[in-house]
Amino acid sequence: MAAYITQQDLIERTGSKDELIILSDRDGTGEVNTAVVDRAIADATDEIKMHLSSRYLMPLPKVPETIKRLAVSLTVYWLSETEVTMSDLVKGRYQNAVKTLKALADGSMRLGLPEASTPDENTAGDVQLVSGVNGSIPARP
Repeated sequence: MAAYITQQDLIERTGSKDELIILSDRDGTGEVNTAVVDRAIADATDEIKMHLSSRYLMPLPKVPETIKRLAVSLTVYWLSETEVTMSDLVKGRYQNAVKTLKALADGSMRLGLPEASTPDENTAGDVQLVSGVNGSIPARP
């Protein structure tokens, strides 16, 4: 599964590596816990795909900056599991990200990327049923 952001994107968009340490260092090592960050990025990526897969071809052919920004907000939310790190700002950004994803999914906002096509319910398709001798299915050449 390709993620929409990297740890470096998180560092750049949250302002510092120290912020990522605060959010991920569950063991008190003073370092970024890569496994914790990767899990949160995967959760954010899954959430984005869950919303957008009904409208857009997956995986997205390119990752727009809007999706990166949303992925950061979602990832920071999933990293913020304590009262110390779960602020109203983090909650608000998460809620706004989800609202934007829903708008992208329902088509009221667009990414400018190819959309998944679904067959028109009223389109008639051709169906062929081929039967062999004695009801057996003929071998394909």
